[in-house]
Amino acid sequence: MKRDRNHVLEDLSVNALRAELPALWVMHDFRRDYGIDVQIEIFDSDGNTTGLRVYGQLKATDKNEIEDSLSLDRDHFGYWASHTDPVLLVRFFAGTRTLKWCWMHDVEWRMKPTAASLNVSPHLERWHQKETPKAIENLVRLRREVLQHQLPLPATIRVSAAFRGLEDSLKLADLIRSRLPASSFKIIGESALPCHFDFLYENKKLRLSHVGLPGFVVTCDGEDEFEHIADLAVLLLFLISCRYDRSLVARIIASQSSIALFNAASQEFLPLFIEGLMYSLGVDQAMPMILGNLKLQEDPVAWFIVYAAGLRACERYGQKDQWQKQLKDWADSPPYAEMAASAAYNAANFLAQNDSWDDALIYYRLASQRDPGYLEKDYYWAELGAAQFETDQASAAAMSYQKAFDINKSYADQWRLGDAQFHCGRYEAACENIRMAIANDPSVGSYPRLVMLVCEELITIWGIREQTVEPVSESIQNKLMKLAVAGNAEELMLKLRPFLDICAIDPLLSFNAGHFAGISGQPEIALYRFLTCALMHRGDAQAWANAITSAISAGKVELLQLLMEAAYFHVGEALPDAVLKSFCLPDGLPNEAVTAFQQQLLTVIRSLEMKRDKSFVIRAHGPSETEVFEIKN
Repeated sequence: MKRDRNHVLEDLSVNALRAELPALWVMHDFRRDYGIDVQIEIFDSDGNTTGLRVYGQLKATDKNEIEDSLSLDRDHFGYWASHTDPVLLVRFFAGTRTLKWCWMHDVEWRMKPTAASLNVSPHLERWHQKETPKAIENLVRLRREVLQHQLPLPATIRVSAAFRGLEDSLKLADLIRSRLPASSFKIIGESALPCHFDFLYENKKLRLSHVGLPGFVVTCDGEDEFEHIADLAVLLLFLISCRYDRSLVARIIASQSSIALFNAASQEFLPLFIEGLMYSLGVDQAMPMILGNLKLQEDPVAWFIVYAAGLRACERYGQKDQWQKQLKDWADSPPYAEMAASAAYNAANFLAQNDSWDDALIYYRLASQRDPGYLEKDYYWAELGAAQFETDQASAAAMSYQKAFDINKSYADQWRLGDAQFHCGRYEAACENIRMAIANDPSVGSYPRLVMLVCEELITIWGIREQTVEPVSESIQNKLMKLAVAGNAEELMLKLRPFLDICAIDPLLSFNAGHFAGISGQPEIALYRFLTCALMHRGDAQAWANAITSAISAGKVELLQLLMEAAYFHVGEALPDAVLKSFCLPDGLPNEAVTAFQQQLLTVIRSLEMKRDKSFVIRAHGPSETEVFEIKN
């Protein structure tokens, strides 16, 4: 059997690289065809571990260096870029037993946007046994120090203009220097190593990288002057500082180089730039700069970008309160007349998204006062209905959902109409609306299906189609709790009927009725009473848990998934503990059996995790405009 030449080349390349590395370094051989062949651990001259490491991809060939061509595809570059540690590319030439190398992140940016692969051969450097390991260690050490600690000032920047000569490199370096505070940044010579930031202008492309991490690449038009390229360089420096959490550096650039930043902040980079300003300066300081430098009055898309950046800033950088205050300020005192209505509407949406329903209701109404055109839009009535529903105005919510459905036959609005009617005591109407919504849209979730089942139970078992919803007095609650245990289902229903006739969906009465049904040995009746409580008080983990355990006792297996999905959606990680508390396991079970049961229960519940829809609609200048945007997580 003849050995495959490729396998021979692989072994030769690994041996050659190991021979070129310092004797104290350790090279682990992977070779699993996943795009990484080796991992190299760096030790100091005394043999102590440094914790520094790099990955390596080896490519061996029988070609000579002159005719060599090595194409790597885009997917592989994406895989290498996903690694925490930097990746080396090492090319082994079997004929001469020589090595050439480069950093993967140094060549990836040269791939054209439309290209599927890149020939990396022209970008490989010859391996030097002493200098190359030193350069690798310097970059990896600097990279770790910068990422783990605050970037020391002054931050160093290397600037070069390949193929354009020293004169152009110096010119670009001077222009960049003039835009940055000298006390915080230092432009160093092209040969100086290492540095914190590395600019390279080559073939109409401006590239910036940060201590061996992927950076930014901008293609400059042929007519671009060096003044504009220098502004772009400052913008890229700012963006990469934000990307790698160099907050001090980003803050200095934002505060002291704002002219260059806004000059270069084209449509392509505007979203990142606006978010970066909010990251580095905070919403309070960033917004005056944005309003003073961007013509937002004339550009609805720019308004959308500002809103989207504010949403991300409040989530990522803990600036929810600042952004909410900003939205309220715009709604109360719009900077432009054109955005008066939409400012109120967008503030309402944000407040609703963060469960500030009372304030949301105020701003929804303000939006329609400023622009009556909202009253003709289904989305307005649906969102107003949600705010009314969450502020215990079920009757008003039902009217709003009805208007939304009349304008646009949305089945999501129809089941929400049914839910509001359920809370108003209109069980028959609620059941019909939810049933129609499910028939037309089978993707309707578990919660409305449970509402429909409770309505059906009230109608068919108890004969209650509609009733006035009023708080049940404490004396009636006490009377229910003092009832003697019922001996069978008929007796139980006879005892419960007077209470359900008062208000079948009162949460506390439903919970007490569920407990009474449970101790009376009627788990199915208990199930619907606990479920009613849970639907009225969706955050009550114990009501959901009692409904789940009652369903199990009653053998209502078909309801379990609906119950657990809806419960986990509304109460999250509070559910498993509540379910375990409501279960009464038989005495005498071995501890191992109890533990196994608990783990299985937790696994089932958590496997049904449901995530809230975090979409957020922004309308730039009111409902009559076409500029409507939606952000989804």
